[in-house]
Amino acid sequence: MSTIAYRELIAMAAKAAGYSICSNDERAPGAYVEINGSVTHWNPVHDDGDALRLAVHLRMPIWFDEMSTTADQRKCGDHGWRVETGLYDLGGYAATRLAIVRAAADRTTEQGATQCA
Repeated sequence: MSTIAYRELIAMAAKAAGYSICSNDERAPGAYVEINGSVTHWNPVHDDGDALRLAVHLRMPIWFDEMSTTADQRKCGDHGWRVETGLYDLGGYAATRLAIVRAAADRTTEQGATQCA
């Protein structure tokens, strides 16, 4: 994943969670975000804790099977499932983090924003 795409993905996931990005450090992956009044380094693509807190904050269902992890992007109680899957060639933990971040980021896209309309 390119650095630009990586930063955009993190920014979109932060937006979905309602976090404000304070800065992007070119030397460090991730971003500094404001969460509950505190500025902290945040990188859910590489940090298990950040990814889990993002999934819980967004009340995101997650499924696992032998080959993939699927995180549910939906924003409302309808039955229209939209998912992102990370393959385990990344490793199970990395695939799960990436699925969570991609699903969160998708909530900010035009298609994701109009899903429940």
